[in-house]
Formats: sequence, structure tokens, C-alpha cells
Amino acid sequence: RMTQKWYGTFVVAGLSPGGSAAMSGQVWVNDVVFSVDGTELQGLSMEHAASLMTGDEGTIARIALMREDTPPHRVEVHLPRRPLVRSAPLPVFGVGLGLEPCANGALVNQVSEGGSAEQAGVLSVGDLVTMVDGESVVGWSVPQLRDRVLGAFGSDVCFGVVFGGDGDVCEVALKRGLGSCKWISTAEDVRDVLKHAKVEG
Repeated sequence: RMTQKWYGTFVVAGLSPGGSAAMSGQVWVNDVVFSVDGTELQGLSMEHAASLMTGDEGTIARIALMREDTPPHRVEVHLPRRPLVRSAPLPVFGVGLGLEPCANGALVNQVSEGGSAEQAGVLSVGDLVTMVDGESVVGWSVPQLRDRVLGAFGSDVCFGVVFGGDGDVCEVALKRGLGSCKWISTAEDVRDVLKHAKVEG
């Protein structure tokens, strides 16, 4: 299962039990997917990228990945395509963030104690979320927001955030189920973020 970042790349968000990727042990959550069968995914829609993964049973999918290891390195795996099997739902995790739909996206209305968002010390009540994993959240309902924020334990979810509801959009990535902030970036200067929050570690 992949998710799409707002800068056009695709990341492994979870592995389906019984699937070729999970059984092989060669694909990890948070691997960046560069290409499938020689077709680069950069800039493709989620639907197009997902369609490249499917095919006749037993055919081989050649998947190029970038792994954030020490040092980061490229991996190519060859996985047989298997029939989709419905299984029991996997446990999902969030970041301890409450979101309320509004005209410009979704307002942060709660930061739960002990969650990733609270421990990172970046997001506050009143901040405006405009994007989740590269998609605009304007017009989304609460169930839509919840479904996109929740995911596999330890996987990343990326938010486009306007701190205090006014200013430039900054990018904040949190790990689901963990008290950590992976990175923060802004088109201008990361110091703009530090005006609103203290970031440790």
C-alpha cells in the first residue's frame, strides 16, 4: 500500500499480510518507490501508480526502491503478482491530532497529550492544515481526514500546515504512533517555523 507525498513521490505506507511484498521481506514501510517495470512514478496520479502494480497472476513486478538506511541506497526487487486477498483489518495509528473541516482546509482543534504531534511540539490548536500526503484537504469530511491520517505504526504522514492560520505553507512529517517529528521545511526559511514552536531533537 502506497501513499503519495505532495512533492510527487510515492512511499510504502503499509504491507498487506500474505502479499508478495510482505512475504519477501525485501520491501520496508517508508521505502520510496521510484519505478515499476521501468516506468517512473514521479508525477503520476495515485490511480496510475497503483495500476502499474496490478497484472496477471504470476507475472513479475520489477520495483525500484530508495531505502532510508545508513547510508540511503537503491534497491530493486522482483515480486510475483498475487491475487488480492481480503483479510482482517490491520490496526491503525494516528498522530494525536484533531482536525475540523473549514473553508480553507482543516483547523487543528485538538493536540492529544502523548501523541506524535504533541511530543514533536510543532502543531498547535488553530493551525491550518491544507494538505495531507500531497492532496488538498479542502472540502474533506471528518471521516475522510481520519482515513488519510491513520495508518501503519511507524509510517510517515505529511501535512501542509499554515501555522496560526496565516502565512506560508510549511511541510511537517510525523510518524504515526510515535512521539517524533521527522522533518520540517518551508519555502522561505525554517526559522519561520521556530517563531511559532520550539522543535527539539
